[in-house]
Amino acid sequence: MPVLLPPSTTLDWSVADRRRHPSIYREASSSATSDASRASDRAFLLALNQVAETAIYQQLEQTYNARFDELWSLQSLEADWDSYDAPPPEARAIKAAERSLEELKRARAMPVAVRPSNEGGVGICFTSSDKYAQIEFLNNGEAFALMYGAADEPKVWQIDRATAFGGVWDLIRAYLQS
Repeated sequence: MPVLLPPSTTLDWSVADRRRHPSIYREASSSATSDASRASDRAFLLALNQVAETAIYQQLEQTYNARFDELWSLQSLEADWDSYDAPPPEARAIKAAERSLEELKRARAMPVAVRPSNEGGVGICFTSSDKYAQIEFLNNGEAFALMYGAADEPKVWQIDRATAFGGVWDLIRAYLQS
């Protein structure tokens, strides 16, 4: 609905236009040359970066809250949980997976799931398009890494205690991003 002005009101359109665009009429410096504007641009970019970091932090926290919940729920599994006589994950494997999840969180890795192993243990799973990787902690204390994709041969290797866990994650990350 149009706004009707009283007949006694007259508008000076040039004044109204100057109020909307003061830099065009040289009544105020443009944002490209103003030091105050550069400072406000820096403040805006700083705030934008903080929001982005907060978003990543929140995504990381939500992901890891879900992964830890999945891990701790594995404690309630009983023998034959998969109907193929699979043993449930034992405390040793759950504790190893918990320590690994804490290290992965510091590395900002994003696992998609924590699942029980049908060989008795816990697996931490990662995916990227058509590639899959898993770190598996068995009840007997052994740990393995597995990587495969649609066009790749599966790669499996044992992770020994002397191996730096960060190096294992670096290999998996490189594989998923290739």
